Amino acid sequence: AYVRAWQADDVPGLLATMREDVRLAMPPTPTWYEGKAIVAEVLRQWVFDALRPAGGYRVRATAANGQPAAVFGPADAGAPPTAVQVLASAGVPLTGVVQLVGGGNHTCARTSANAHRA
Repeated sequence: AYVRAWQADDVPGLLATMREDVRLAMPPTPTWYEGKAIVAEVLRQWVFDALRPAGGYRVRATAANGQPAAVFGPADAGAPPTAVQVLASAGVPLTGVVQLVGGGNHTCARTSANAHRA
């Protein structure tokens, strides 16, 4: 359901896979978004609007460190993947999403000043 929702630009479908207290983190930035309402705002205003590739997203289910994950990139033919999302879950729905963008190893320092909560 998660991958299908991404491929269909289906924000309500994505949100349906998440718990109310879901956390979205995007290392290496030290910022995270906590709560379904804030995550919905980020998805609608940025991910599926300002940052959306012209042809949409190509998303493929995979695993990372034994956890469910998804590989992302522009849907344009030949475009390389640009991100990996590692999905945290104590079952369904999701409790967290960590999006790793670009290459390299990064440490994400998290402080309460960087949190955006619903």
